[in-house]
Formats: sequence, C-alpha cells, structure tokens
Amino acid sequence: MRKTTNHGLLAILIGALLLRIVYWSKGLLGGDSIGYAIGGLGTWCAHPPGYFGFCFMGWLLNQVIANINDSLILINVVMSLLGIFFCHRLAESFGLRGREALLATAAYAFSINLDYFSVLALSNAPEGMFATLMALVCHRAIQDQSFRLTLLATCVWALSGAFRQTSIAFLAPLWIYTLWASGPLKRTPIYVLLAIPLIMLWSRPNAYYMAAYSGDLNTKISAGGWQYQAYMASNHDQSKLGLDENATTEAMGAYHWPFIEVLQWADEKTGAHFMPDYRQFKAPPPSLAKAAKLAGLQLGKLAFYLLFSLPVLLLMPGLLPRMKSIKNCFREGELLFFAAWMVPVGMFYFVGHCGSLAYLQIFLSGISVLVVLLLSRAIPAVETRRWQRWQVAHVSLTALGLSFFLFARPFQSDVAREKLLDVLALQYTGHGIKNQYSVARSNTNLPGPAVMPEWIKLETDAEIVRYFETLPHSQVCLIKPRVVR
Repeated sequence: MRKTTNHGLLAILIGALLLRIVYWSKGLLGGDSIGYAIGGLGTWCAHPPGYFGFCFMGWLLNQVIANINDSLILINVVMSLLGIFFCHRLAESFGLRGREALLATAAYAFSINLDYFSVLALSNAPEGMFATLMALVCHRAIQDQSFRLTLLATCVWALSGAFRQTSIAFLAPLWIYTLWASGPLKRTPIYVLLAIPLIMLWSRPNAYYMAAYSGDLNTKISAGGWQYQAYMASNHDQSKLGLDENATTEAMGAYHWPFIEVLQWADEKTGAHFMPDYRQFKAPPPSLAKAAKLAGLQLGKLAFYLLFSLPVLLLMPGLLPRMKSIKNCFREGELLFFAAWMVPVGMFYFVGHCGSLAYLQIFLSGISVLVVLLLSRAIPAVETRRWQRWQVAHVSLTALGLSFFLFARPFQSDVAREKLLDVLALQYTGHGIKNQYSVARSNTNLPGPAVMPEWIKLETDAEIVRYFETLPHSQVCLIKPRVVR
C-alpha cells in the first residue's frame, strides 16, 4: 500500500511539474509582478510591505539565471511542489491513508489557484508552501508533544514573513494554539526568544529597503503602508466591483477595508481622533452602510474564490443529512486546530480585504485535507457504494477545475459585466498566462474593450529596468535596479 501511495504522489508531482513547465509565464503579468521584478533586480523590495526575502532570493538566483522573471517563477515552482508534498504528509498526519490522502493532495495540486500563481512572478505560492509546512509541523508537534517540532514550527512561522508579511499575522493564531497544545506553557519564552531574532533578520532590512525605495531613509514606512492599504486610490466604488455608471476620471482615496471605515466612522462620531484624518487622504466621509456593503462584497468574493479554487467543496452539501454526526468526525483537538488556522484569516477577509484569488493559499491545502477528512469519516468504508461514489465525484470535480485551467479562453468585451467575468475568472487560465493576458480592474468601467497595457510585454531584465527608469518614482529611489549581465 505504501509503495502504491508513493507512486501516486510521485505521479501528482510529475503532473504538476509538467503543467508548470508548459504554462511557464514568459513575461511579467500584472503590476505587482513588476514590483517584485524590480526588487529582484536590486532594490530588494517590492510595493508595500516590501517582501524582502522573496526579492532577495530572486536576486541571488538571478545572478546565475540572468532573467528575473524566470528566477522568481523558478522559486515559485519549487515551493509549490514542496507545498504539494507537505500537503500529502499533512493529510497522512490526520490519519488519511492511500487513496484518500492522494485525493486531498490532488485537489490542492491541481487547483486553479495554485497552478496559476505557481508560474507568475508573485509571492503567493511561497505563502501557501509555508502555511502547509507550518500546519504539518504544528500538528505533529501537538500529536507528539514535541519540544523540537514546536521549535521548528516557530522557525517556519518567523521566516514565512520574509516572503509575505501577511503570513506572520495570519498564521499567528495557529502558532499560539500550538504553543498552548504542544507541551508545558513554561516553554513559551523559549519560543518567543527564538522568533524575535528570526523576524528581525528580515524585517529590519525590509524596513530599510522600503525607506530607500521611497527615497527617504527617515520616512515612516507604516504611514506609507497605511495610505497604500487603508486609503487606496480608486476611481470607482469598490463595492460595485468597478461597474459604476458614473465613475470619475480622477482617482480619490477610498476605504480599502470595511473595518477601517467602521473605525473611521466611530472616530468621527466620538471625536476621539485615534485614527488618521481621512481628509488628508482625500477619502470620502465614512459610512456604516458602505462598510456593510463592502463587507458583503468581500464575503461573496471569498465564497466564489473558494469554490473556484476547490470545486470539490461542491461535495460538502452531501453531508447535510449527517450534520448531527459531523462533530463526531473530529478527533480531540482537530476542530480547534483547523479553527485556529482558518477562522481568523477568514474573518479578516470578510471585514478586511479579499482582493485576489491567490490570497486563499494561506489555508487552501488545509481545506483540501478537511474536505476529504470529513467525507471519509462521515461516510465509512463499509458503505462501499457510497464511499466509492464520493471518491469518483471528487476526482471528477478536480478534473473539471483542471480542465477549466487548460482550455478556458479569456476574451475582450465591450460589455462591463463580461469584462468583470474576465477579471474574476477567465484571466486565471493557462491560455491567459501563455498569452500574457491581464485585465486591470479599473478597466471594467471604461468604454470599449478591456485594455492590455504596454508593460505586460516586459520580458527581459533590460526592458524592466528601462520601464522603471521612465517612472517618476525611479528618480528618488536610493537603490537602483541593475541588469545582470
């Protein structure tokens, strides 16, 4: 059985690798990827909050490869394959064996989410890998009450932020739960003392190079990040997904996160002034109604992106007749483990920001494992026909998602709602990657076909540097990007 399982895992990894080779992006896709590329060419940071570790690793690799797009994608391909391997081990740590562990692994490995973002110059694939590895180490640390594994989990957590700082925040509840559940609490100071220098190892240079990127080493990075995230400039109402009939041509500050607008409203009503003045960002007066509408949009996007990423979630309604016994499907501590991993970040996406399909990689592997775990325990193997039926359905839904990635074709339309479909779904395809297809969300409210800006065609390091030099920002950047020759 073990030999067959290993062969199955190897087949999944080979299939995933071949998929990534075929759809390897030849040019930068999207504005964020340009920021990462410029960071990897010498500035060592991207747009706020910086991503020093990812940019620096890309820079190191680029000294050999001499193409920053290929360097960053190679990092992502390797890390995504590692994440797939760790997902399989995670499934096994929860007692899934043989075919069931492979089903959970395949759902994650061939998710549109992971496949698409594994071959772009973005840092989402590393976040998924670190989250999966940390969950695996944390779960085993709790199972074995292991001091050594809890130390390892602390290292993974502390270093994950070098690639995406959000990992530190989103995985913190899981880390705290692990400290509580993996052994005596008197060990906690040891873990904290280990985490602090590891976090400082990347956070201090990250802050330095972010300041250098802004042209002022004395600048307050937190203020820049606040303006970039809390009051992101926009020329449309985000709660309408850019489908405004009367969109303005001049971008103005807009509340990016619902809970920020709620806090700003409370600050305005109470006169406490614990928040920055929204007027300095040219943001509109805060409104609870608008905050609620934006939160509803976030919830809708979260549900859509989850189903789009993992079509196997369509199997879960089949468990409704067994809901009374669902709680019995979890063994001791498992429910708290999954809750610590997924609930806080899910709630943040509801009241905060769920701007991209890729953000879900922070818990995507966990949901893949959880679906199979619940199905396998709620439907015992003794119910042979029903047990086989859900496995066939799982394979079919996974294949359906993969087929969409392989064969779906984006389009350019004059109709705003069809352009919105491009943004939400059709751009996440293999065809879209190979043709360097991207539709900016701001294009949805503009007349005529969706526009493909010229910067999408950037393919070489020299082209990227020349493009950067045309930007006003390049004049103040203290550390310039360089071409590897």
